[in-house]
Amino acid sequence: YLFIEHELYQDQLRNDDGTTTMLSISLDDNNEVAATASGLQVQLGHIGFSFPTNDEEPTYTNDGIQMDLSKYEPFLNSFIIRHRGTEQGNASLILHKMLCERRVSYQFSNDDDQMEQSKSSGRRRNVVSHHPSVLSPSVIDEVHSILDVVKSRQWLSTNPDSVDGLPSLHLNLITNGKPLFDIDEEEEGASLEELSTFPQCIKSLVKVLRPHLYENLLPAARKVLNSPTVEISDVFIRSYGVQPGQQEDDADDDDDIESKTRFGLSPHFDVTAYATCVMALDAVASSGKQGLYTIPPTNGFHTSSAVLKKFFPLKKGDSVVHTFDILHGVDVDPRLNQPRTSLIIWFTDSSESSVGEKEDVSSSVNQPWLLQPTEDDDIGQFVLALASERTVEEDGSHLKLKSAVDPLQLYISSAAQGNVFAMTALGQMCDDGVVPDDHCDVIRDFLIALDSSNPYVPNDELEASGRCKCEALANP
Repeated sequence: YLFIEHELYQDQLRNDDGTTTMLSISLDDNNEVAATASGLQVQLGHIGFSFPTNDEEPTYTNDGIQMDLSKYEPFLNSFIIRHRGTEQGNASLILHKMLCERRVSYQFSNDDDQMEQSKSSGRRRNVVSHHPSVLSPSVIDEVHSILDVVKSRQWLSTNPDSVDGLPSLHLNLITNGKPLFDIDEEEEGASLEELSTFPQCIKSLVKVLRPHLYENLLPAARKVLNSPTVEISDVFIRSYGVQPGQQEDDADDDDDIESKTRFGLSPHFDVTAYATCVMALDAVASSGKQGLYTIPPTNGFHTSSAVLKKFFPLKKGDSVVHTFDILHGVDVDPRLNQPRTSLIIWFTDSSESSVGEKEDVSSSVNQPWLLQPTEDDDIGQFVLALASERTVEEDGSHLKLKSAVDPLQLYISSAAQGNVFAMTALGQMCDDGVVPDDHCDVIRDFLIALDSSNPYVPNDELEASGRCKCEALANP
């Protein structure tokens, strides 16, 4: 950075006696270059480096690095692009890769403090809430005993996941608030020896879990989400990593193993659920270095950069509840050679939003919490646009949602605020030729406003023609 941006460092400095030394700069205010040093301190502070005085102790972040990655990561990305193809750019790529491979634990905040800050705000947003020991060890052992039967008979679904197209490896228990199979409450549960069919396994799992979900978890979720109308919509089990016995069965065929398992889930926002609960059914995530992670916003901007991901530390039986606007994904290190199993609960809320959307719209769609995002809510705008385009419901409610909003305008508004996910969606729409050319100047202007040095905005061509075509923005 110093060499490229300020010409303060050189590879070598040749002395009068023929020896060579590295040129360096001191940031001591008593130095003869104090003015330069002071200005440099400020600039380095902008990209995440702080310099304590002689009387101060170095301040380390909670992930063990003496720098602010939320400031440094955007700078590093920009540096890599501006110096692509050079030695410095390549070295920065290596550094970026090293930062991406770090596994850092998320620090839960106090739920009481969050609730105090939003007592009168109605339905809550940006919620991340830790709920320890929701399930006891004995309940989890009972769940695993049934799951062992399911896995041994390969009853986990391998249908492509909607997020990344890889095998979903999930097991639906409750859908749209109803168990997958009707349960006779008077009927005694089947013993392990009697679990010979798929419906028997599902019914047994629902019977074991339902009291804990509806009597314990649901009231706690309603409290932390600040809404008494929150309901459980879907409950399912997901598995990651190589399953027991799978390595022996497919020892000579790595491609076959890859086609039957998954080690992660790309970072995404939830579209169909107002809130999600992820419950650990094992101890894989207890160290805070595996499993579910989030990528907190940096300086008001959301990014999918792996440099900034933080893993939720969840002991066996613990859970975390988060709202739809929390960016999250899953990453299990294949070298662990250990499967991760989790219980997922989706919550919906049919109550009208406090921002006053039209009753005829909010009462007819399955995601009323998405309607009417504020002008500065780039995440709400993006998720609403995504839901209106991609969510398919059997009752046709997605068509009502689509008719109620303009996804293109939502993407443009979100992207203009620096939302990289909206930019990606908008770029794809431009590439597909579905964005009218009269929107080109609007898109071009906010791209330049966000980053005037963006090398991919075709400025010369636009200035020469006085007008651009949207395809030019997608294909520089």
